[in-house]
Amino acid sequence: MRDQNPFINQLNLNVMKKLIFIATITMLATACGPRQPAEEAEHLPEPAVLQAGNLLGHHTLHYELAPGVTTDELLDFTKDKFHPAYEKHHPGLKLFPLSGRTGECVDCWSTLYVFESTGVRDKYFTADGSRTELSMAALEKMQPEMEELLQMVEYTTTYTDWEIIGDTGTPGPELQAGNLLGLHTMHYELAPGVTIDESIDFMKDEHGPAFEKHFPGGRFFILKGRTGEGADCYGWLFVFESVEVRDKYFKADGSYTELGQANLEKMQPVIERGSKFGEYTTTYTDWVIQ
Repeated sequence: MRDQNPFINQLNLNVMKKLIFIATITMLATACGPRQPAEEAEHLPEPAVLQAGNLLGHHTLHYELAPGVTTDELLDFTKDKFHPAYEKHHPGLKLFPLSGRTGECVDCWSTLYVFESTGVRDKYFTADGSRTELSMAALEKMQPEMEELLQMVEYTTTYTDWEIIGDTGTPGPELQAGNLLGLHTMHYELAPGVTIDESIDFMKDEHGPAFEKHFPGGRFFILKGRTGEGADCYGWLFVFESVEVRDKYFKADGSYTELGQANLEKMQPVIERGSKFGEYTTTYTDWVIQ
């Protein structure tokens, strides 16, 4: 039953106004009060979508596990703890563990560093691969993860930093577990009068698009070595959606399957035009993102 006493009604109205006022102040204080520092915010890295200008640091691992530690345990720790911590303290960088499947480095392990640009890479590493002060400070913030890693394994690395050059004009693939990356180092013998830039332009403008057209599920990128072992080399990067897609076109030894050979025949006009630029061979490893 509604209370008909005017004094009581006015009292209730005043109380309600006070409650609304308090609630409003509380909401404003929450919205405008001290914010969580950026370095302590939850790490939600952007997906690694390959495109021209990215810097890919490929580090092959040479390691010795501590007694009782398995490769699977090290991989789980790397994916679940170490890489997320590393990415949190090195903005602009994504890390991917890779397992060698075919080619020169079968059963090897490596890490792919995907930097947004050469500028981001240079914030953290010098030309000779040593760490800058900024990167050393970042490592200090992840000492627990570093100490746990070193309790599991001792390791060294050999590496090349590859810059993706040339814009294919189409969005690159978003790297994820299960992708297969065919990393090929090129060994060129240019025809007389042909420059490396002319050859690379042909690869970017004609060879790459033809490959992607006739080998569905595969993407093609041109790389230029910037620092490390392959500095001043050129390379190709093939990105296949999965191992199964790669195996439709290539055998374990790198030769073509029946389907791959048929698709290659469709590329013959492009291959013939490319022959005037010179000859090349490659050394390669197919790496699977874990």
